[in-house]
Amino acid sequence: MTPRIFISYRTSDGADKATALARELNVVFGEQQVFLDKEDLTAGQRWRDAIGAAIGGKPILLLLITPHVLGERLNAADDPVRHEVASALASGADVIPLLADGVDRLPAAHEWPAEMHPLAERTWRRLRAYDWRADVDRLVADLVALGVPRTDGVPQQRRRALRLMLVAAAVGLVGGGVTWWQHGGSATGPATVSGNWRLRVAAPANEAGSRLEAVQLHVTLLGEDVKLHSEPIDITGDPAWSGFAQQWHERFGSKLEQVVWRGSGRSVREPGAMPAIDIQLRVETPAGSEPIETGALFAELSSDGQRMSGRLWMNGEQAERVLEMARESR
Repeated sequence: MTPRIFISYRTSDGADKATALARELNVVFGEQQVFLDKEDLTAGQRWRDAIGAAIGGKPILLLLITPHVLGERLNAADDPVRHEVASALASGADVIPLLADGVDRLPAAHEWPAEMHPLAERTWRRLRAYDWRADVDRLVADLVALGVPRTDGVPQQRRRALRLMLVAAAVGLVGGGVTWWQHGGSATGPATVSGNWRLRVAAPANEAGSRLEAVQLHVTLLGEDVKLHSEPIDITGDPAWSGFAQQWHERFGSKLEQVVWRGSGRSVREPGAMPAIDIQLRVETPAGSEPIETGALFAELSSDGQRMSGRLWMNGEQAERVLEMARESR
């Protein structure tokens, strides 16, 4: 089995953190999907050949950026970090820079060798010792959103826990109640999750939460596979996006005024229950981009097929919020 996740790091100051990260990811995704050179090389095998084979399979490359990654060593043609990253970029692999302790920003393009300049445009994440659990959880959600299958069974456990909370989700969403749902349609409707939906999410739990009071969603069901995408979401004036939008403008010289949701997952139906959707979300620009944010959405269909109730989790916010969806006819 070709590894899906490859960890690149500078051995002088990143070996311990890379090893710890690999062990975390092994638990979630399985050891066969995670490649770390010092643990996955067999006796007599050339590490560069093994890494080249892994990158040739277009995995996701996690670049652990520690203070020693940059510097004169990176300019050497035979530098292993430079070789790994350049090969991954050339092969079209997804590359996620991880900013470790002591690195407060993603280096600009001119600070990398020419073949590594695309790194400056990548969405980065943090991997800090003092906030290790939260940072790893966010990274796991990113990897799931990029299509890496979990093997730890957590999604099923999470579905069961969320179902226990659906009763609370259906009661008085921010005082909205019946009036907001009068646009939902007739008393009876199709028992399918496919269709056009209008989503409303409870108020943010903290300043990192976006305002999501009227999001237009399109859900498509094919067998048990579910695809979801939203109409563009206006983020102008949303406090949760102001800082990021400013950074975007400084970095790319263009305004970020809208984002979209895209997601995929499964339709699930336990005995005696209505169909539900379990979706891994990606927040992107309308034109398409690497995920700006990731999260998860779980919602269960009502008995009349006109509503869905559930929970939304966004990794940047690190909080779970009640959601309601009303079916729309178009």
